[in-house]
Amino acid sequence: MSIEDFPNVQKINEPTQRIKPSQLVFHLCIFAVALLGNCAGCILVSESMIPLYLDSILTIMVTATSGLGAGLMCAVLSNGILTIFDYTMLPFMSCHMLTSFLAWSVFFSSSRRKAQYGRMNGSKKYYEIDAFLWAGLWSALSNAILGNIISDVLFSSVTTPKIDSGILSVYTAVPNLVFATYIVGFLTNLTDKMISAVISYAGYKLCIKLYDVIILRREK
Repeated sequence: MSIEDFPNVQKINEPTQRIKPSQLVFHLCIFAVALLGNCAGCILVSESMIPLYLDSILTIMVTATSGLGAGLMCAVLSNGILTIFDYTMLPFMSCHMLTSFLAWSVFFSSSRRKAQYGRMNGSKKYYEIDAFLWAGLWSALSNAILGNIISDVLFSSVTTPKIDSGILSVYTAVPNLVFATYIVGFLTNLTDKMISAVISYAGYKLCIKLYDVIILRREK
């Protein structure tokens, strides 16, 4: 079983495979789990006042298994639902969409690099933990910059109590609001996205096993 067995992934120099009904249902199930996981993660940390977001905890996973379109749709729906219930704010949807795009870019680059060096064989076909960690790191850096700009420009650095308390703590030590906003935003995003990357990798590995058991063995 490898990532190339997922129908959304286009092999190098080969046309995209036609998706089968059973595969479509499988991808829809992954999408639904990712959407619920994102919402549940955000609600959990918000209600417990943990200074994280976790609204994109499975977005990297669904991008790896089902492609950029599914990842972007998951980002839009996750943030849309959370905005309706006042757990986030709509402008931050752009950060979530950026997470999906950067994850897809990392995975696409990884696939091309493996194909170029002839390592797309056997267990090496699927994405490894380093790709997920890189996706998390780039997402953390980009989200920290974009999120802090949105927070500073649109909300005067006032967003949610769980994050604002961290900004206030840094501001007490270093009385510079811009510095406090950016340093807390960076550290929060770094922790948040690395946790999300590890959980997404675990979910991705589970998807591979389930796909092998539920779809491939039935087709043999």
